[in-house]
Amino acid sequence: MHRALIEQHFKHLNPERSAYFAKLAEVVEAHPALGMTQNVAFLVLEKALFCMPLQMEPEQVADRLNAFLNAHRSTLRAAMYSREFLTGASDVVGPIGMRFAAEISNELLELYNRGELSEGRTEPMYRFAWPDYERPDFPYADPDDEPVPG
Repeated sequence: MHRALIEQHFKHLNPERSAYFAKLAEVVEAHPALGMTQNVAFLVLEKALFCMPLQMEPEQVADRLNAFLNAHRSTLRAAMYSREFLTGASDVVGPIGMRFAAEISNELLELYNRGELSEGRTEPMYRFAWPDYERPDFPYADPDDEPVPG
C-alpha cells in the first residue's frame, strides 16, 4: 500500500530507474526490520527517487534505509508531526529524503575511491571537445597563452 508513494512517479523515470525502484520497493516491503516503518521508508524514498544513484544493490539500500530511519527518528518525527507536513504547506520531508540520497552517494564515492566499486565505463562520462575535437589539451589550454603568429 505504501509503495504507491513511489509508484506514482515511475512514469516520470527512465526505464532503468523505474525498474530499480520497483525492485527496491519489493525489497523494502519484505524487509523484516522495516515492517512497522514502511510508511516512513517509502516517504523518504519518494523524496530521494529522482537523485539517488543506482549502483548499490536494493537489499543494501534497504539496510541503509533502516539504519537511516533509526538514526534520524527524532528528525522524522518532528517533520511528520509539524503543522507544515499536516497541512501540506511545505515539503518538510524533502530535505530528509535528499539527506538519505546524499548518504548513499557518499558511501558509493568512498567505495569507488577505495577501488571497491567499478563504474564499468571505458570512456569518461563527460567529454568536452567541441569545437576543438583534435586538441588533447582542450579545455585546459588558454588561447591567450598561445603565441600570436606573425
